[in-house]
Amino acid sequence: MAEFFLSDLSDSSNQRHLQNGSTAWFHIPDALKKELEQSIFGLSNADATTEKGRHSALAGKVLTESLDELINAVIGSICQLEVLPETAIFPPPAHLFRPGSGALVCELSVGHHTLRILLPAAAVSHWRKPLPASPKPGLMPLKAALKNTPVSLHVEVSDAELTLGYLATLAIGDVLKLPNKLDHTLRVLTDDNVAVCNAHLGSCSGALAIELVKSN
Repeated sequence: MAEFFLSDLSDSSNQRHLQNGSTAWFHIPDALKKELEQSIFGLSNADATTEKGRHSALAGKVLTESLDELINAVIGSICQLEVLPETAIFPPPAHLFRPGSGALVCELSVGHHTLRILLPAAAVSHWRKPLPASPKPGLMPLKAALKNTPVSLHVEVSDAELTLGYLATLAIGDVLKLPNKLDHTLRVLTDDNVAVCNAHLGSCSGALAIELVKSN
């Protein structure tokens, strides 16, 4: 970013002081000044062989004053600050060219040329609106907070006692006789084997289901 400020920054025309005490710097390429001067005042139609009329002191003065007014208007509009008369003249501090400095570079294209303006963070502070504070989550009653907490349950159908020899012979299709009757209540347990309630085994819409009959 610093390469376009290698022109003579000791020239007061390369910086503007602002109402809040900040300073803006800018660079206008010499080629752009010459092209504008020749175009506006018709100097480009001069005799290219003799170079007569290629430069006019009056045209250069008028162009300089016009560019000054343009720069003041642009900087004042962007920064929303009044441009003050020149006082101390100094180059832009080195920290403005470092990442994170908050400085901005505005570019204005004029034909094939670019006019650049360097604005420190203080000059565009009105652009940075404070972020709204993140609302702190309020405390919620424990009972309400637990309402949406998923819980896994399993149903204990029955206990069965088998010998190791019989267990070793089990195969697909074998039937185990359970001591419980069909209307025997079943226990509904959590993953930690904590009993929650009792239930009856049944079906609903073609799927196995349980009907809760008593809570613990």
